[in-house]
Formats: sequence, structure tokens, C-alpha cells
Amino acid sequence: MKIERVRIDVDATTKHIVDDLIERGYFRDQQTVLAAAVAALQLQMADETMSDEYYDADAQQAMDALQLGARA
Repeated sequence: MKIERVRIDVDATTKHIVDDLIERGYFRDQQTVLAAAVAALQLQMADETMSDEYYDADAQQAMDALQLGARA
């Protein structure tokens, strides 16, 4: 039984960047480059999502009111 892997098309520039990073010794292979990229994107998204609003009591109360109002 043959299992097909998910194929992701990558543009030529990205391929050259990945190859360059491997040649310079930053990463062992393409898999480690992709794992690092995914981790970096996750951190970036978390950083962009997390804002001071979550630590501000007034903003938190406003968000709570919106959520509770939506349920009513």
C-alpha cells in the first residue's frame, strides 16, 4: 500500500534560500528548515495575537461583556 505525502509547491526563490541555509550549515536538511520555519511562524502569530488588551482590566471587561452579550 503506497501512502502519498502532502505536496507543497514552493517557489524558486524559497528553494534557493533553503538550499543556501543548508549549504552554510545552519540546518541539516530541508525537514529541519521547514520545522524551524513553522516554529518561527507560530511564535510570530502568537506575538501578533497577544496584545496588551489581555492584561488591561477595562479591555478584558469589555471583551467579557461582548462574549456574554453574544450568548444572550
